Amino acid sequence: MVRVLEGKQIRRIALLFTPALLLAACDHGRPFSRSQIGSAATKLAVPTTLTPPVRVGKIQGAPANWKMREREAEALRDRDIPASVAIKGSTVYELRGRVVRTTAGGRARQVSVVWALFTPAGKRVGQATQFASLPDKTNDDVIEAVADSAAESIAPIVPSTRLAYADNVHSG
Repeated sequence: MVRVLEGKQIRRIALLFTPALLLAACDHGRPFSRSQIGSAATKLAVPTTLTPPVRVGKIQGAPANWKMREREAEALRDRDIPASVAIKGSTVYELRGRVVRTTAGGRARQVSVVWALFTPAGKRVGQATQFASLPDKTNDDVIEAVADSAAESIAPIVPSTRLAYADNVHSG
């Protein structure tokens, strides 16, 4: 049995299938065709590592006027480590410090700072010790230099996670 289509039915079928036929027949100008995907897809600027946030915690023995916590957080941020004195969360590492002053002639001339980095669970990741000589009058520039020097020692112990991409291409 053969079914005969009427004019309206033929027009409806033609309207439905015409766009699909045009797209299937034309390979030009299709921005997502396989021939268009090439080396540009692997040149995306995506970071290769993830660094956990770090909270700069208490620094025992540091005078309040040094503002050592804030300065250390800033020095770590300068090294692309997300650091703050107020950040909280279940994935935040904590950096703690202890300042020990060595006196000479009744004045503190040498200072050592022992830095320890802890995981969110409280496990020690690493430790760095810093030594600095202080002038008779400690000013903001001196403390900033101490914080900057400390960040150089701390940065290598902050963990980073390397990302693997689906196409197994790594940059960096």
